[in-house]
Amino acid sequence: MEEQMENGIGELRSRVNDLLRGEQRLRDELLEKDKMLEGLRADCTDRDRNHTLLHKIQQLERQLESYERTRESLDGRPGERSEAADGELSVLHMEALAKFKRSTPHLEFPALHKELFSVDS
Repeated sequence: MEEQMENGIGELRSRVNDLLRGEQRLRDELLEKDKMLEGLRADCTDRDRNHTLLHKIQQLERQLESYERTRESLDGRPGERSEAADGELSVLHMEALAKFKRSTPHLEFPALHKELFSVDS
């Protein structure tokens, strides 16, 4: 009877050890998966940041091209500007003013300014 109990206890210890080893393997796998997830999240954040930067660079390039066209239309004629250049400068000014008003809706503009530069916000 004692021998059976010892065998049973030995078998029980073996099962417990197997369970503990299995638990450790699962923990290791979970830690590995967590590290992979962290890496993927970092990649997504980097990708989003790069996409945002690319979009801003493209916007700046378009603005630069517009400014260069305006400058080119003004170059070569000191003190003289063409109607096209005046029109483009006016459009650029109104666009800048509209962007400023949209970005700062809490600011109140004077009545004369509203009359001279009526830009729908």
